This record gives sequence, C-alpha cells and structure tokens, in this order.
Amino acid sequence: MQWKRYRTGHAMLHTLYQQCLKHNAEFFIEYIVLDLIIDEGQCRGVLAWRLEDGTLHLFRAQIVVLATGGGGRAYFSTTQAHICTGDGYAMALRAGLPLQDMEFIQFHPTGIYGAGCLITEGSRGEGGYLTNGEGERFMERYAPATKDLASRDVVARAMAIEIREGRGCGPQSDHILLHLEHLDYNMGGIPTNFHGEVLNPTGDDPERVVPGLMAIGEAACVSVHGANRLGTNSLLDLVVFGRAAARRAAEIVEPGAPHGFLGPSATDPAIVRFDRVRHAKGRLKTGEIRVAMQRAMQDHCSVFRTAHVLEQGLRAMKAVTDTLIDLAVTDRSLIWNTDLVEALELDNLIGQAAVILHSALYRTESRGAHAREDYPGRDDRSWLKHTLAWQNGDGGVRLGNRPVHLHTLSNEVQAFPPAERVY
Repeated sequence: MQWKRYRTGHAMLHTLYQQCLKHNAEFFIEYIVLDLIIDEGQCRGVLAWRLEDGTLHLFRAQIVVLATGGGGRAYFSTTQAHICTGDGYAMALRAGLPLQDMEFIQFHPTGIYGAGCLITEGSRGEGGYLTNGEGERFMERYAPATKDLASRDVVARAMAIEIREGRGCGPQSDHILLHLEHLDYNMGGIPTNFHGEVLNPTGDDPERVVPGLMAIGEAACVSVHGANRLGTNSLLDLVVFGRAAARRAAEIVEPGAPHGFLGPSATDPAIVRFDRVRHAKGRLKTGEIRVAMQRAMQDHCSVFRTAHVLEQGLRAMKAVTDTLIDLAVTDRSLIWNTDLVEALELDNLIGQAAVILHSALYRTESRGAHAREDYPGRDDRSWLKHTLAWQNGDGGVRLGNRPVHLHTLSNEVQAFPPAERVY
C-alpha cells in the first residue's frame, strides 16, 4: 500500500541522516549547483551558487554523484514537488551526455481533481473502485481479471479513454470521480550501468563510462524497471543502486590523491549561462513561460500520443523556447535571489521537455508507460532497445539507441525474455 511506501521512505530518510551524523558528513546548505565541470572528457567537479552570500564555489571532486530527482515540473499537472525541475538531467545534456528512455513517463491514475494531490493506490487495494459519469465500473472492460487493481499505466489510459469518449464526471466531463492525470515518475534519465557510473554510449562502445560521474535514483536510468514501474520500486532502486554507487566510488577513489589538472576555462560555460539568465531584460516573467511549457507538455505528450500530436508539441515547444530571449529577471542580486533560481530551473526544464517530445516521437510503438495510438502494438523486433537523446549546442536534439540487457552477470543467456502483459 502507498502509505507503507511513505512510512518506509521516512524511516530510510532518518536512518540515512543518522549515518551522515555518525560519519561526520559535511552538508552545504542552500547551495544551487549550476553545472558539471567536464574537462578533457572527465568530470572534475561542480560549480555552485551559495544563496546565503551570493558567492560562487568550485567543488573539485574525484567522483560526482548526481542524486537530483526527476523533472515532473515539465508538466502542468503533477504530483511531484516544485523542486523536481530535472536539474541533473539538464546538467548532463549541457555536458554533451545523453538522456535515456525519456519517453517513458508514468502517469499516476488517482489524485484530487484540480489540486494535484496524490491519492494512494492503496485506496483501490482496500476495495475502492472507479466509476465514470454514468456510474459504471468501467475498468472491467479494460482489465477483466484485475479490474481496478491493474497497473498504473493501464488504469490511467482507461480513465483517459472514458473522459475522451464523453463519459467523464462533473460539469466539464473532465474527470473520473477525483481524478485528473498526474505525473509521478520517470523511468528514463541519465544512463548508468549497475554500478551507478554514467554512460556516454558510442557506436563502438555502448557501455562507455564517463570518468568521475555517477547518478542514482530518479536522476538515473539503470533501467531495472523497463518501460514501467510498480509502486514502491523507487525505494528499492535508491537502496540497491545507491549502495552500489557507494561501493564503486570506494573502489575508484584513492584517499588523499590530488585532483587532476583543471583547465583555466573549464568553468566558463557555466558562468556564461549563469550571467546570461541573471541579466535577462525581456518582457516575459519566468512564470508565464513556464506555464506555456507545462501546458504544451500536458496537451501534446500526456497519457496518449500520436505522431501528429507530438509534432504539434514540438512546434509548441519551439515557440516556447524562442520566448526565452524575452525572459525578464528583475532581481540582479546574488543573495537569496529566488527570481533567478526559478529562471535557471525553467532553463533546465525546457531542454529536457524537448528531449521527452523527440524521444516519444522517435519510438514508433507502445511499450509500458509510452502509449502511441498510431502504433498500438509492442514491437520487440524493432524497438527492444533504449532511446538515447543528446542536445546540440543550438537546442536541437540528436537521437540514437543502445542495446537492452536481458541477462544477469552470471548468465549471458536471456534470463528475462520479454513477454506480453495481459490482464
């Protein structure tokens, strides 16, 4: 049940904090990381802005671990926190690294209409059920065996169909009981291996590691969830691969070793971007551009997708991106400048929103959380592979792919052959 998931997460949080105190971990509070510092193909650290006094800080490191969460705020209606602006995704894109499987976005089926607050799936597990505007228990049509206990993506799509076909509830027929589609979790993210090491695949080496850089949690895509995720599995992801990354870092890092040479211009791109946003003198406030981006994503890359709708979304996102030149940041200070923080987060979100749209258009099949009405079937022959998306310097997106691993380390034969999902 969902409440158990949150209780478990709360216990994990306290345990982690206690261990940090035990090992005298040093915390840097109210620092905003601006960008990764990549020099000669290796991650050398990060550049951060301290809100308390307005200073910029270069953190040198042998290993940087990104644990920055997801980017749900790219959508208008989302249960994710306001801080989930995908900063780690954007930093990886600006560093020339790809994002993987960004089209696989899970929409949580139940939430409070108009407010965006999540309602636990445990409410259905305890006997709750869904009805449409005609009072019908419609899930029997979509999942005759499991009905209201079907997986999130199946329930979310069934609800969207009922609303679209005019069987929704309320004056606008736009919800099912207390539901409006809510974004919950990204299956995609920064590609990593099972050690948590970030990958920058090439045609010759699809498992090429970026030295000095790791990612865990929702920022990462180690891809044990495939194209869909069961409830509570995000906590398992954090525990298993957080520990794996720590063990790998302990193997790699040599205590007391000096940092490598850092070129004198290594921080220039991060500072140039920071100053560009800080001194923006246009007419449009951050909130205006952000809402336009979120509505474009909600309207064109939601539960169901088609090529036509996604192409419209790309045009809408291009128009939103073009308005960034007219961004207005009225506060030029460096101390507690929340106007600038929100503008930087918007800049992060817009890049990954374009990647999501391009990736969804690229994958011409339906798989897991990715539902293409013009390609309703799953195509293992052509699409049993990961989508990769790089962002060009001009904001364009380059697409590619890498193989999916369906075997364990000890068994090179497929240990988990793909099978059809049936309900």
